[in-house]
Amino acid sequence: MKSWFEYEYGYLNVDAENMYFTNTGNGSELRTLKEMPFGKKVGKKKHPFLFLGSMVFPFCFFLFDMGLTGQSITVMACFLLVFYFVYNYLKKDMGISMWIPLERIELIEIKTNFARISYRDPQEQVQSVPLDKIGKDGIEILTRLKSHSSQRE
Repeated sequence: MKSWFEYEYGYLNVDAENMYFTNTGNGSELRTLKEMPFGKKVGKKKHPFLFLGSMVFPFCFFLFDMGLTGQSITVMACFLLVFYFVYNYLKKDMGISMWIPLERIELIEIKTNFARISYRDPQEQVQSVPLDKIGKDGIEILTRLKSHSSQRE
């Protein structure tokens, strides 16, 4: 069983022994990955509104400096649109890069286009990785993996 799918912040590759979280989905990247973080919590991803919200201060300054005119509103809207597209382009780089042995997976929770994978880290603490915006093929892969892992137990 060797398969992969895309989620919001990267790619998940699965083979017979491990689950690999990558930013590019490239198979050659799998050899350079490190095992799950030792004792570290897997960070939560920032929402695009937080990214856009960090731009509010410069825009408020811009508005107060130029005044509230049609031109200043147009410029501000263009800046926000550009920052939103830059965020969408770069969000794959914000994803996690690690691998998890399949025997360490505790639970796979699957919803419509969301999944949460809980696993034991090397210190035997349970951590989880949320996967958002998963396609239909990704849900199928995780469902097969979930049924496969329940048969092992």
